[in-house]
Amino acid sequence: MIRRLAIALLVTVFLAVLPAEWVAPYSFATQFRELPNAAPTYAHLLGTDALGRDRLSRLLFGARVSLLLAPAAALFSVLLALALASLASLAGPWWERAILASADLSLSLPWFFLLLAARALLPLNTPAGTTAVATFGLLGILGWAEPARVMVAAIRRQL
Repeated sequence: MIRRLAIALLVTVFLAVLPAEWVAPYSFATQFRELPNAAPTYAHLLGTDALGRDRLSRLLFGARVSLLLAPAAALFSVLLALALASLASLAGPWWERAILASADLSLSLPWFFLLLAARALLPLNTPAGTTAVATFGLLGILGWAEPARVMVAAIRRQL
């Protein structure tokens, strides 16, 4: 029952944010300079931010990016993990130890700071799409360690 409710909620959110250009009341970048930090009204259902941008519109556009790129980053992580786990399991014990040690190291490091540093290194005029792809690409690259350990154990059990 709860699983079906969660799936229904996710599908509803996905269907609401997919056509954000038509559902959102304003563009994500439109500023209402006379209304910074405005409280919710009928014109701005979630209010406005410090620059006067409609929060509902920005929420819809931001959720669309997250819902489309997060599965792509997860798929990239799993494919990278599968390649490394296959190499670790089939290329010999030295490779297995090296890849599993790399996975342990990767799991122990606070990668959030790398993501912040990577975003800080991008120029301020970088398009939003480029920033999103870079962020989710880094998430995809950094997420390989845990699935790789599981896959190595599964392959080892089958051999």
